[in-house]
Amino acid sequence: MVTGGFRTRTFMEEAIASGETDVIGLGRPLCTDPDTPRDLLDARIDKTVCHEDHVKLAQRGFFSPVSPLMPLKIINVLGGQAWYYQQIFRLADDQAVDPELSILKAVGAFVKDEFSRSRAVKKARRGRAG
Repeated sequence: MVTGGFRTRTFMEEAIASGETDVIGLGRPLCTDPDTPRDLLDARIDKTVCHEDHVKLAQRGFFSPVSPLMPLKIINVLGGQAWYYQQIFRLADDQAVDPELSILKAVGAFVKDEFSRSRAVKKARRGRAG
């Protein structure tokens, strides 16, 4: 199995036909479009959506993923993960994906979600202890 970086149906078909792999993972495309595998197999699309190109603080320069400051690099990487989590949560709540969601809003929403879940777990544990 191979995952990561496969975005075109042609490349996926070549990798499987060559015997280099039997399975291709489509993690990120599935976070925003759960129909991707069916659409690829039915040849409705030739390429998966690729949000990684714009899910960052800046395309280049000081605030980009290649920033000389480690905190900015970390925000770009973890912010990208938060962005994809927020898209999964939107789909789970029967909402449309929000491709315009900024990386900072995604991080804020992710942190807020994590804190509220943490409080709920602590509250549940206290309830069982009593």
